[in-house]
Amino acid sequence: MHRRVVQEIGAYAHTISSYPVIAAVGGIASRVEDLPGSRSEALQTLQFLLHRHSAMPGTSGGRVPATGLFEDHRIPLNLLKIGAFIDDNGLADLDDIARIQAHDAEQQTDYLDTLRAYLASNGNISTMAARLHVHNNTVRYRVARLAKDFDIDLDDPQKRLWLWLRLTTMDLAPKARPTVPG
Repeated sequence: MHRRVVQEIGAYAHTISSYPVIAAVGGIASRVEDLPGSRSEALQTLQFLLHRHSAMPGTSGGRVPATGLFEDHRIPLNLLKIGAFIDDNGLADLDDIARIQAHDAEQQTDYLDTLRAYLASNGNISTMAARLHVHNNTVRYRVARLAKDFDIDLDDPQKRLWLWLRLTTMDLAPKARPTVPG
């Protein structure tokens, strides 16, 4: 029932206001005591949807939904909490991702994009080459350089999990907006 209500809000939002309408719903509160938790979930979902809309301007009629249920966004919202934990506890300081980012910025390389493509394609060279729009041999070379230059064992499942988790939580996190000198 609540899913249908949210879908109708999304479908008819343009009739409610000429401004974009973004709506979110938390989990169903079966008891009065559960209302604060449901409200918190709704706010988390709303912030997530707002971030996605601000990150992709001009998509109101397309890929980014204007409405959502907490349950539909539970995984990225939980990953954001893990990312906050990583940041709050200094676990990201001077790890492989930080070293790769610093190297990419300093040397104008694209090792981080190579690693993202590697993890997103589960190490499949052909899929990775298509994703990066390069030849298979180029992919093999880039992956070999990445592993060698940063001493990363991409055959280690725990290492791959950590790298994937860091990249995913980084990519989900709202980017800090640059301040304009005034």
